[in-house]
Amino acid sequence: MFRRNKCDSHHILVVAAKIWCESQRISYGILRLAAQGPYKIGLNEVAIGITVPQFGIEVARQRLTPAYFSRTVMTGEMFAPPEAVTAGFFDRIVPAASLDATADQAAETLSRINLSAHAATKLRARGPTIQAMLAAIDTDITLEYAEERVASRTAPFSHKKIEHQA
Repeated sequence: MFRRNKCDSHHILVVAAKIWCESQRISYGILRLAAQGPYKIGLNEVAIGITVPQFGIEVARQRLTPAYFSRTVMTGEMFAPPEAVTAGFFDRIVPAASLDATADQAAETLSRINLSAHAATKLRARGPTIQAMLAAIDTDITLEYAEERVASRTAPFSHKKIEHQA
């Protein structure tokens, strides 16, 4: 079934049928609408000193054009809505006041397609990407990763002795 997911006040993802893959439910948007506005979107991890997770790289690889993929993944460059459309983050930008109505209209239009054919075609088209993302999740999110994250968050506190003044 089609529905709208409001990601934040600036953009809406129109989502179609769910794909079941190895007991993992992965949802892909059919149409990404964004409101015109003074904001930017991108993968800012590198710019703020974080290595982009492999899962995020796979999602970006599937959605973004090759030139913009490299620019945002490798450098953390962010893009205003018009350029974000060119990059592939969004399909269309609309005035903010008409974002909800445009999303409703798109969902209504998409609700008329044959969902079985749509799901089978989407699985064929995105199957390799889904497999790459699931493998990336298995690579990125491990017990060792979780233990390292917890240790890095608690390390400054657990090793310090608190001295009380007498």
